[in-house]
Amino acid sequence: MDSNGLILVTTAQAAKILNLSIQGVHYRIKHGHLKYIKKDNKIFIYIEASKLNTLNETKTKSNKTQEKPNIKKENISVEKTNPSASISTNNINSTNSNNNTNNTTYDALLKEKDAQVNILKRYLKLMRKQYENEILRLENNQIQTISVFKSEITLLQSAFNEMKKVYTIEHKNVQEKENNQNINTRCMDVKDFFLLMRKYNKSDVEIKNILLNRIRNNDKRFIYDSSIKNILIYESDFSDLT
Repeated sequence: MDSNGLILVTTAQAAKILNLSIQGVHYRIKHGHLKYIKKDNKIFIYIEASKLNTLNETKTKSNKTQEKPNIKKENISVEKTNPSASISTNNINSTNSNNNTNNTTYDALLKEKDAQVNILKRYLKLMRKQYENEILRLENNQIQTISVFKSEITLLQSAFNEMKKVYTIEHKNVQEKENNQNINTRCMDVKDFFLLMRKYNKSDVEIKNILLNRIRNNDKRFIYDSSIKNILIYESDFSDLT
């Protein structure tokens, strides 16, 4: 016995003291209803000494109570006694008591197990609902994101097409300006052509004939612009005309 009035007993002894089955003792140990220690791979349970005294007193009273009927039976000669029947009845009552205790323990275990199963079912149902809601939310977000991307792509395509049109027009204008500049820089007027041909000892009549023949023969160096009634002459050495 320790200072707190507790004694160590085995599980079997605890079952007898507490009027429980061994399974009931282990159940209470598992759920923290009984304090215990382990020594040499054996479980010893702390029991209050008062409970052990109460048990002993109960056994003493029970023994006295059982002795009184025997005395009466010895004094009464008319009644017939049968010791074996009495012992058998006590054994049956003890067995029934143990069975009732075991049944009560099993029923309690089953109820607690059913309660835990119901809790788990509700938890799983709640988690499933949460997962379904989360999946639905993600799907909606995905649809909205795809819709936004499509609209942005459409806007980018339209902007690209507009920029392409503007660039094409600007590029065309630049090319036309460059062509005009090239034409202006590469062309020479009729007076310059006459001066050039005179260096090759050509007369004015010969020069006129050269111009007319070149235009008639579609010489690309000589272009007649009817709108301004002028002849465009592209610069060349004109060695073939000398």
